[in-house]
Amino acid sequence: LVIAPHEDDEMVGPGGTILRALASGAEVRVVYLTAEAGERGAIRRADTQRISAKLGYGTEFLGYLADSLPVTPESGARLASSIRSFAPGAILVPFFTDDHPDHRAASLLLQEAAANGLDLGLEVWAYQVYSAVIPNVVVDITDAAAQKAEAIRMWQNSAMRSRDSTCMKPTLTLRAKRAWRSSTGPRISTGAVSTSSTRSTACGLPMDSTASSAPST
Repeated sequence: LVIAPHEDDEMVGPGGTILRALASGAEVRVVYLTAEAGERGAIRRADTQRISAKLGYGTEFLGYLADSLPVTPESGARLASSIRSFAPGAILVPFFTDDHPDHRAASLLLQEAAANGLDLGLEVWAYQVYSAVIPNVVVDITDAAAQKAEAIRMWQNSAMRSRDSTCMKPTLTLRAKRAWRSSTGPRISTGAVSTSSTRSTACGLPMDSTASSAPST
């Protein structure tokens, strides 16, 4: 289950990992926490429904106002209910220092859900969208990198395209991804911070347990 503050955060952030999970046969659901009002919000919702259907993951929209995500017992209880209904093996959520107030609030909201009785005895992965994190897990997304870039470009809303054009390249290279050379040639990885104590696999995906195996370039 992926917690996305806004439509497209799931692809700009952990998109490569999501695509690899789908390719391995995993069921994926994205819970979108916020939405914009008016025509732009309707366009974003339509884009998201079209893209998620094409790529093969489920969606749920909680509909809180963008840039004003509340972190309250009530909103925590709603998120907890969404998580329980899906019963995931792992949760992906924005890292708590990511450079957007809704992204930071999303991390706090998961804590609020836990305070409302949600059992978090499962893996929680913290992903980045804007701000770099020092990861303790690395997933090789070389085979999914081109598909991820194509998926990001599927969103037609002009405001989103303008925003993401400034971060798409670094998202695929220096910020969220680390490129390195192996015996089979250049590779691309995605980094995350995980609560798992055994990180040889997660979500059914093989990974390196430390970022040192994939140094930034």
